[in-house]
Amino acid sequence: MANVFDKEITSSEFMFLYYLNEHGPKKVSLLADEFQVNRSHVSNVMERLYSRDLVDRIRSSADRRVVEMIITSDGSALLNEMKQKRAVYFQQQFELFKDEEIEQMVLFFNKIQEKNSHSQ
Repeated sequence: MANVFDKEITSSEFMFLYYLNEHGPKKVSLLADEFQVNRSHVSNVMERLYSRDLVDRIRSSADRRVVEMIITSDGSALLNEMKQKRAVYFQQQFELFKDEEIEQMVLFFNKIQEKNSHSQ
């Protein structure tokens, strides 16, 4: 799936931007826990995104020591562009399947998702 984004963004960067866009500002530690990755990995990805003005750091008004990451308008714009590229990519990948085959895949993925949501 790396070729989907044409080297404009990594899959990790995409997932973190997507999450911040959907869930609002989050601490690096929460992102690491949510994605089950090392905090150092999240910090490195956030630093790359920050250097490109795709995310920003905001301090908590309740505790100035707490820093949260927030997606910027540039980050949202890039995310939307990448979502479109991803949609085109998957549309091309699924062209070879019949409708019945796609329906079966959806059923399988729904079962997996249901199982995973019950185990958490």
